[in-house]
Amino acid sequence: MGQAARPAFTQDPERRVGDMVPFGDYLLSLFHYRCSVLGVSFDGELFVRGEAGYENARQGAVWNALTPDCYPELILWAANEADCVAAVKLARERGLMLSVRSGGHSGAGNHLRDDTFLLDLSGLREVEVDAESMRASAQPGCPGNELDLELEKHDLFFPVGHCPGVAIGGYLLQGGFGWNDRVHGLACQSAVAIDLITPQGELITVSEENEPDLFWAARGSGPGFFSVVTATT
Repeated sequence: MGQAARPAFTQDPERRVGDMVPFGDYLLSLFHYRCSVLGVSFDGELFVRGEAGYENARQGAVWNALTPDCYPELILWAANEADCVAAVKLARERGLMLSVRSGGHSGAGNHLRDDTFLLDLSGLREVEVDAESMRASAQPGCPGNELDLELEKHDLFFPVGHCPGVAIGGYLLQGGFGWNDRVHGLACQSAVAIDLITPQGELITVSEENEPDLFWAARGSGPGFFSVVTATT
C-alpha cells in the first residue's frame, strides 16, 4: 500500500490553498486520511491514542470511575457487524491483541489493556423477538433491562443481570448469573445459537449442531473468549 495523501481541501477548483474550510469538512477529510493510513474504513467512530476524543472513549469504556491505567492503541465504536469483521481482520494484520467491550460492567475493567485494539460493541443493541417460537436474538451491547422490556410486550422473560445496564454480551460470556437463576439455571444455558467472528475474520453461527465446541466455549468462557460475539439467540 502506497503512502496515503494528507487531507486535501483543494479539490474544489474555486477553493485556493489557504482558504478557510468548514470544520465539518476538515474532520471528515481527517477521518478518511486516518482510515486510509490504517488501510480500512469503518461506519463507526475510530479513536487513535493521542488524538482528540481518545481519552473520553477510553474512560467511557468502564461503567464506574475505576478506569484502569491502561491505554489501547485503537478504540472503535462499532456501528454494525461489518465493522466488527473489519476490526478483527485489522487487528490480525497489525499484530494487535483485540479486546472487546459490550457494556463495560467489568469491575476490573479487564477489557482495557495496553497496546491493544479495543472493539466497543455498546452501540450494537438491536433485539428481534419471535413470540411464536418464544425466542429472541439480541446484539451484545443490548442492556438486559432493555431486552426484558421488549420481551414483556410478548409476555416473555429472560433471566438477565441484576443490575440495569449490564449488557447481554459480556453477561452471557461470563455464564449469566441473573434473576431466578435457581429456577432457570445460568442464562447462557438458554442460548441456542451464537453469531460470532472467528480470529480469521469469518462470521459464522454456532450451535449444538454447527461448531458445537465453539458453542460450548462461548457459554461461560468470560473475557478470554477467542472470538467476537455479535448476537445471541
